[in-house]
Amino acid sequence: MRKASLNLFGRFAVKLAEAIAHYTTAIQASCLTPGDEAANEESKRELSSALSALFSNRCAARLQLDQGLEALSDARHCVELTPTWPKGHFREGCCLRQLNQLEDAQLAFATGQKLEPENKDWGKEMERTEKLLLAQPAYQAQTRRYPQV
Repeated sequence: MRKASLNLFGRFAVKLAEAIAHYTTAIQASCLTPGDEAANEESKRELSSALSALFSNRCAARLQLDQGLEALSDARHCVELTPTWPKGHFREGCCLRQLNQLEDAQLAFATGQKLEPENKDWGKEMERTEKLLLAQPAYQAQTRRYPQV
């Protein structure tokens, strides 16, 4: 059974790697070139939105392959292109959490929550991240140093 599950994961990893390659090709083909400065603002916004989605999807694939730093770079591109799109902040928070940068992850999730306050999943992500933060030995040592009265 274990060999079969490893084989299935291997095929899944290959599919993710193929998806990353396709997203990379699409990102490279979509980038504004220096001669595109004359493009109107609406087409630039549309391109930014499309690029943001591509970076977000490539980020998700990279996260599943445990490529945290590369995924974080994609998430930050996504946030830079469309700062008011909550999903970019979600991706950034997930990357930061995977990289064990938990306080920064909480900030990314909090930013997303401000943009989309009706979505209850933000609170769940923040709670999940806080549990990880509280479980860290360095954090526990710090709280033991300052006992509550």
